[in-house]
Amino acid sequence: MEMRAEFLRDYLCARNAALRIATYRERSVVVETLEGLDHEEAIVQSDVEDGRLEKIAVAINRQGGPIGSKVAVFHAGRTDVDADEDVPIVGPADDSSVSSASWSYEPGGPTRYRVGTEFRRDEWIEPAKASLRVRRDRVPSEMTFIVEADGQRMTADDLYSEDIGRWLWFSPELIANLAKRRGASLQWYTRQTGGISTPSDSSVHFGINPIGLVTVYASDVARLPEWERRFWAGHNVSPEGGVCPELLAAQMEARPARTKAPERYFMKMIGEVNRAWQEHFEVPLFRAHAEAVEIGRRVHRFRSLDRPGLFALAKDVARLTADSIDVAAAQKIAPPPKGEKRGGLKSLELALSTLCSPALAHKLMGPLFAAYELRLADAHLPRSDQTKFFQLLDIDEGNPPITMGRDLLIAVVSSLAAIVHVLDQRHVEQKAYDVDTGS
Repeated sequence: MEMRAEFLRDYLCARNAALRIATYRERSVVVETLEGLDHEEAIVQSDVEDGRLEKIAVAINRQGGPIGSKVAVFHAGRTDVDADEDVPIVGPADDSSVSSASWSYEPGGPTRYRVGTEFRRDEWIEPAKASLRVRRDRVPSEMTFIVEADGQRMTADDLYSEDIGRWLWFSPELIANLAKRRGASLQWYTRQTGGISTPSDSSVHFGINPIGLVTVYASDVARLPEWERRFWAGHNVSPEGGVCPELLAAQMEARPARTKAPERYFMKMIGEVNRAWQEHFEVPLFRAHAEAVEIGRRVHRFRSLDRPGLFALAKDVARLTADSIDVAAAQKIAPPPKGEKRGGLKSLELALSTLCSPALAHKLMGPLFAAYELRLADAHLPRSDQTKFFQLLDIDEGNPPITMGRDLLIAVVSSLAAIVHVLDQRHVEQKAYDVDTGS
């Protein structure tokens, strides 16, 4: 078992205990001669790594004992058993029914050598002075945060009060790194606000301001445990770009924005497309993906912290859309001419064109095609082609990367929602027609 010393000492403090670790290791081998070995016939002790190391090289006999030692033998047996009786009965043992003998001998044979080492160590691990994690002791905070554009800082203790009336600014890498933690949860409330929580703490309400920085009410951060404050402080930046307007509206005016974050609807819309397609054509459109849930957790704008991150986000979007389409199911609706090969997206577009105009089907599929192409943009697409696909996704290249990632998801989710609308509309019309004709 491995455990960080900091966590262990915190636990020990909460239990009002200390930990003693006793270590013993032994290695030995029997050889015919000491020639060629860095050992002499002796027992040597030395202090190593806060323990005692004992080097041993001793001559032994064939029984494994030291040379000159003897083996003692003691023999005892019963004398009152008649082997000729069919049903022998043995009574209680006493001096008249027991014989015994003892003797000793010195083992012969060639001399061998036992060569080895023994290591012993006793170690005490003392408890920490306070238990910040387990017992949640309150101790003076060492963390400071930038609260003014001129670099002025305040300690977490000074920011602890809910009435502090200040916000803090963080680089978007903060949410990206927190979301990677095991058991972390990233939630979205409105288009520009959400909550991030880890297994040890409740959700922290955050907003994203116009230049892509994360803003949080200072008291919410100051109330985190010290080790969490340390992580947040590492991503703290000077105030710039103002506080997220949607965060201010929710926290100060008690009027949450009515906008919606695309991250909340990405996986839902994929499920809705699959549902509507199956209701209309009686077969599922998307193949089941073993890692769909895990990939879906990674589909959020905080993956898009730079251009490569944007393309990585597009790749995961494509894995759950274009790469997951069951081409045979789509081509069953609109079979390709003999000898023509079509991919999943093109097959889906032609299938949709049987339900709406080809021009509308082409427009609806544009963002999905663009996301598919952007996944390899960093390595293969020239700059002019990237611009074309950004336009299809309604992405302004002058925006911060995190905003570009948001707009990518908005375009894709809107495209999926429009496809659901086309499928459901045609499905409703078809059912109404069936009822009217009595079929």
